[in-house]
Amino acid sequence: MLSIRCPECDRRVRFEEDEVGRSVRCKCGAKVRIDEEGDDEQTERRESSRRSKKADRRPKQPSVSATRAYLPLFIVGAVGSTLVFINIILPIGVIFTLLLGIALWITAFVIGCVVAWRNGWGVPFDYLPEGLGILRVFIMVLGFGLYFQVWGLLCLIGQIRGAMEQPRKFVPWLGMQGIGFFMFFGGIVTACMGASLWGGVQRIAQNDPQRNFKRDFAQPQNQGDANNPFKDFPKIVPNPIENPPASKPKDLPREALAKDPQINDLLWTVKTGGVFDVPKAARTLAAMRPTEERPIVIARLAEIYRTPGIRSHREIMQAICAWADAKHAPVLIQLQQENISPFANGDIVKTLVALKAPETVPFLLENWTYSNRQESAAALIQFGSAAEMPVVQYMSASLAKRPFIDQELFDVLSAVGTEQSLPFLQSPQVQRSPFLRDMANRVAATILQRKKK
Repeated sequence: MLSIRCPECDRRVRFEEDEVGRSVRCKCGAKVRIDEEGDDEQTERRESSRRSKKADRRPKQPSVSATRAYLPLFIVGAVGSTLVFINIILPIGVIFTLLLGIALWITAFVIGCVVAWRNGWGVPFDYLPEGLGILRVFIMVLGFGLYFQVWGLLCLIGQIRGAMEQPRKFVPWLGMQGIGFFMFFGGIVTACMGASLWGGVQRIAQNDPQRNFKRDFAQPQNQGDANNPFKDFPKIVPNPIENPPASKPKDLPREALAKDPQINDLLWTVKTGGVFDVPKAARTLAAMRPTEERPIVIARLAEIYRTPGIRSHREIMQAICAWADAKHAPVLIQLQQENISPFANGDIVKTLVALKAPETVPFLLENWTYSNRQESAAALIQFGSAAEMPVVQYMSASLAKRPFIDQELFDVLSAVGTEQSLPFLQSPQVQRSPFLRDMANRVAATILQRKKK
C-alpha cells in the first residue's frame, strides 16, 4: 500500500500499486493524479538510501575531539616509559619515578570515578544492600580496609563498562591508571637492574691495580710547602716500569680465600663476579658437600654477605646455611639480627631449627612477634622438652607486662610440656583471667593425660 498527499487538504491518500497513472478521490472531494514521481514517501526512502550508501563509501577521518581526548594519554605514556627505562642508566631518579607513578595512579583513578559518576556508571560508597540495615555500619567500621578495596574494584569495573560505551571519556583515564601502575613497578625493576649493573662496574674499577697504585702512592705536588699536611710523610718513588702490560679484570691475581682451588675460585667469583655469575657460584657452593674448610668458607661468605653493594643475598645466605653446622649458629643469629636482607631471614630460621642449636630457642623467643608467631611456635615444638622451660619463663615475663598471652605459646606447652609446666599453668596470675584459665586448664589436662600413657 502506497500513499500520496492531497494538494488541497494536505491529507495522505492511500492507493494500490496497480493504480499508478490514474486519479483517486480524496475525502475532501478533490481528485489527485497518481504518477511514479508522485509517491513522495518512496522517493524520500530512495534518496535517503542513496545518501547513506554514498556516505559509506567516503573514508572515515578521525575527529578532532578524538585526537584531543587521546593526546594526553600518548604524552603521559611516552614520558612515563622514558622515566622508567632511564633508571637503568641513572638509578638516582627512581624515587621521582615511583612518586610520580603513585600520584598519576591515584589522580587518574579519582578523576575516572568522577567521570563515571557523571555519566551514570558510578558506584556509591554505601554500596551494600539496604536490607542489611544497621549491619552495614558494622561491616564498614570493622572491615573498612576490605570494604574500601571492594568499593575501589567496583569503581574500576564501572569505569571499564563506561569505556565500552563511551571510550573517549573513560579510556584516557583508564590508560593513565595503567601507566601509573607500570611506572611504579617498572621503576623498581629497572632501578634494581641499574644498581646491579653499576655495582658490578664499581667492583671492577676498585680492583684495578693501576688505580689503587695511584690512590695509595700519590704524592702532593709541593713537598716544601709549610702548610702541606703531607710534608712529614716519606716520599715514595716507585720503580719505573717500561711498557707495563695491559691488565684486565679477569687476569688480576686472585686472593687466596681458601686452600681448595675449586672453593677458592667459587668464593672469588661470589666476591667479584658479575650479576649472573654471583648467584651461579653461590648455588654451586650450596650444592657442594662441606669439607674441613667449613669455618673458612662460612667466614668468607659472611664477609661477602655484609659487603655494601653486593647482590644475590638470598643465594649467598643459602650457601652459608648449607655449610653451617651447630657450632656456627651464633654467626647465623648475628646475620639475622643485622637484617641485611629480609628475603634471606627465612632461610636462617629454617637452618637454625634444622641444626637444633641450643641458641635457637632463646633467639626464637626474643624475636617473637604477632606476625611470625605461628612459624616460631612450629619451630619451638621441634625442639621438644628443651623448649619447655624457656617458653614458661617467656610467658611469665610477658604476663608481667601485659594481661594476655598468645595462644600459640600454650600450643607449644601442650605439645612439649611436662609436669614442670604445671606450677605456672595453675598459678594465680594465669587463673585470674578467664581466657587464660581456660587455655591453661586444657594444656594441663593434656599434660596429665600424656603422663598417664
